Amino acid sequence: MLPVLPPALDAALQQALAAHRAGQGEAAEAVYRQVLDACPTHAEARHLLAVRLLQSGRAAEAEQEIRRAIEDGKGAFARHFNTLGNILAATGQPQKALEAFGRAEKADPKLADAPFNRGTILLGLDRPQEAMQAFQKTLALAPGHLGALNNLGGALVKQGRMADAIALYQRAQTAGVPLAAIGPNLANALELANRLDEAHAIIDSLLAASPAPLPAALLVIRGRLRRRQGDLSGALADLDSALSQPLGDPDRIEALHNKGLTLDQQGEASAAFAAFAACNALVAAQPATLRHDGAAYFDSIERTRQWFNADRLGKMARRAQTIEAGENVVFFVGFPRSGTTLMEQILEAHPRLVTTMESSPLENVRQNLGLSYPEVVERLDGPAGHRLRQAFFAAAEAVTGPLDDRIVVDKLPLNIVNLGLAQALFPQARVLLALRDPRDCVLSCFMQNFRPNPAMVNFLDLTQTARTYQAVMGLWQHFQQHLVLPMHSYRYEDLIGDFNGTVRGVLDFIGVEWDDAIEKYREKASRRDIVTPSYRDVTAPLFTRAMARWKQYEADLAPVLPTLAPFVSAFGYQDAVE
Repeated sequence: MLPVLPPALDAALQQALAAHRAGQGEAAEAVYRQVLDACPTHAEARHLLAVRLLQSGRAAEAEQEIRRAIEDGKGAFARHFNTLGNILAATGQPQKALEAFGRAEKADPKLADAPFNRGTILLGLDRPQEAMQAFQKTLALAPGHLGALNNLGGALVKQGRMADAIALYQRAQTAGVPLAAIGPNLANALELANRLDEAHAIIDSLLAASPAPLPAALLVIRGRLRRRQGDLSGALADLDSALSQPLGDPDRIEALHNKGLTLDQQGEASAAFAAFAACNALVAAQPATLRHDGAAYFDSIERTRQWFNADRLGKMARRAQTIEAGENVVFFVGFPRSGTTLMEQILEAHPRLVTTMESSPLENVRQNLGLSYPEVVERLDGPAGHRLRQAFFAAAEAVTGPLDDRIVVDKLPLNIVNLGLAQALFPQARVLLALRDPRDCVLSCFMQNFRPNPAMVNFLDLTQTARTYQAVMGLWQHFQQHLVLPMHSYRYEDLIGDFNGTVRGVLDFIGVEWDDAIEKYREKASRRDIVTPSYRDVTAPLFTRAMARWKQYEADLAPVLPTLAPFVSAFGYQDAVE
């Protein structure tokens, strides 16, 4: 219960609240303080003051006031916890904010803003499945909640479910939601689904109805579309115009990334590198990035190398002779940006092959082993190994449907680090490795806007990117020497230069015949939701522009070229020319 105010003061508080809602925050704040001078334990007046302080950039004071409001109100008011969550989120404390929103939901299960705010935090932390559930809860409580509708689509997109996101927005439009409310996100989903003309039509319609200056967020999307459709000067104009305006971090990151890609296509290497560097610096400061420890990734690689030594791998190989498993499994690996997504789409077109689209069953098994890995590998004989193989195929079929007599291609580039586990569980499996000039790999990783994880956060810095290449591909060389799994490598450059010959070599290694469906792989790929940065390229005709791109950036790459030199030589790229 709130303390009872004298009628005049209560009326003043209600008038102040109306003024606050009308944008007269300074006048409202004066009344809130007047009420608190007369009644210091009035929790709602203190809550409103906290809201005003947050809105005016005084977050530390706001947190102090809202905590006192919660104390004075004895934790009875859900909206007070909701405001605390907003303050904690604004001050870079996302985990504490999630706890506060959770307390708000518990205090009032009907408060729609609490699950919405919780979902927004989860989305920012790159936890889209949990975020999706929170937004669905919000919409169940408040069906017209536009923020939850838009963010639900965003959560679907982050999970690679572009078709579902598009359908969600289109149903909302049919139900009467104005295009202005959902159009930017619908256009974004359409672009990610490679439906460029539809996306462009929506953005053009929205921009035609917008007053000057044109909204920056729409210009970012149009700039991306123009770049993809070959209008590079128009794209750059849109992106520069957007970057000159106030932009939230996600839109600014997108604008800088696309500016880098546009300048790269224009041959402006130095300016492009600067744009990518600015983009990466901003990504590095995001909460979703900061929650990942890039240094721990190097530690895990070194631990893997030391544990899977020649002696242990030899013993594992001898034990594995009694295990008949893996004849229908191919582990497809390579350093990121080696062209693995392109080859995956080619293989997926073959009727005898099915791919897991980076939802790696092997990585799923590895994660479920937890902290006991890799030592637990020595105990995977008998029933334990059988259970893990069952779990592998269950995870595969959750993506592919029933395998029947098809061969499953478990494609995840950085599964290189899991090849010791692969040999322990599937001694009859095959390993396919994609190679690309190490200098192009490192440059391309630095140029991509990956979703953050412990490995990918290292790609935000050029030196760390090269160091990651050194660690991962050094581990590959170790496994190549000591694993007994059949291995085959191909070069991205050869795939571009001799498509049929390179693909036939891969198919022969896997053990399937050539099928004419291979030549129509782009048609099938256009119907799939591709979640890697290659979604823009795998449905397009093959091009040579990405080959030896590093030469244009040689000055910027100079600090890391000595790190990469041994791999350039080992993989046969020392004579690579532009």
